[in-house]
Amino acid sequence: MGEYLEEMAEKGWMIEKVGHYMAKFRAVEPKRLKFYVDVYEEGGPLTPEKTEESEEYRKLCQESGWTFITSLDYLQFFYADRDSEPVPIQTDEEIEQKIIEFTLWKKELFGIFMLLAIAA
Repeated sequence: MGEYLEEMAEKGWMIEKVGHYMAKFRAVEPKRLKFYVDVYEEGGPLTPEKTEESEEYRKLCQESGWTFITSLDYLQFFYADRDSEPVPIQTDEEIEQKIIEFTLWKKELFGIFMLLAIAA
């Protein structure tokens, strides 16, 4: 996803908002940026985009050199200048993989339970 957003930025399109099926871009001067999409465990479809915890998390990412763009459920979208060296948001690949698996499984199970509740 990050590579696609980098290509779009080089063509002059900056991601503005992400939906479940579509994304909204705005025209900008072509830029060489790097993007990072992080899975934020405290997010979700029933969680507001702005909570005290999410604002603190985004502030820490900002202090690490990343600029917050938007979010969708658990996904948080950030960018930085390609020539900069922002601190990685996730530094341990094994822990990052566990967060992704746990969070996405939680989301999928929630959806299944909701369908079962509606069907019942």
